[in-house]
Amino acid sequence: MKAWLPKNMVIVNIEAWNALSPEIQEIVLREAAQAEKDGWAKAQELADGYKEQLAANGMSVDGPGDQLRDDLLKIGDTMTKEWLERAGNAGQQVIDSYRAM
Repeated sequence: MKAWLPKNMVIVNIEAWNALSPEIQEIVLREAAQAEKDGWAKAQELADGYKEQLAANGMSVDGPGDQLRDDLLKIGDTMTKEWLERAGNAGQQVIDSYRAM
């Protein structure tokens, strides 16, 4: 159950990235991998803490029912299909990469 999982992203200008030396790029990638690992761990810690607080204050924290889950999945499938119609092969590569994670 994921009551709250904030996410942060860093976008890098490709020209600025390419201007870095390979050594600096390696350092940035290594530190980014560690930051990603630490970030997911902290997000999970926070989510667990938030759920505990909600439960401590009398709120029931449960997963979605079958109907809601199915409806949301259907909506997501429709939105993905519609987006892929506009995004083409490049979009399909994004979806394929995401689904391979």
